[in-house]
Amino acid sequence: KKKYDKIINKYKNMYNIYISKNNDLYKEIKKSDIVLGCESMPMYFAKKFRKRVISVIPPNGKKSSLPFSNIEYIKDLL
Repeated sequence: KKKYDKIINKYKNMYNIYISKNNDLYKEIKKSDIVLGCESMPMYFAKKFRKRVISVIPPNGKKSSLPFSNIEYIKDLL
């Protein structure tokens, strides 16, 4: 539960960031502007819903294997 606290605290004054406790993933994705993750089904569905998707795979990690070429990487945004 605490693994995202550092990044949330760093950007909470700039962005409306939260971790959902809602069980309806599709509703959460549809109301979100940006979806972050490593390689997950929510990222896949977010791209299908034409949302901005950012991979938080560490800088020296592998490239995402999700079937989309326009996934952004957090390492390129920092």
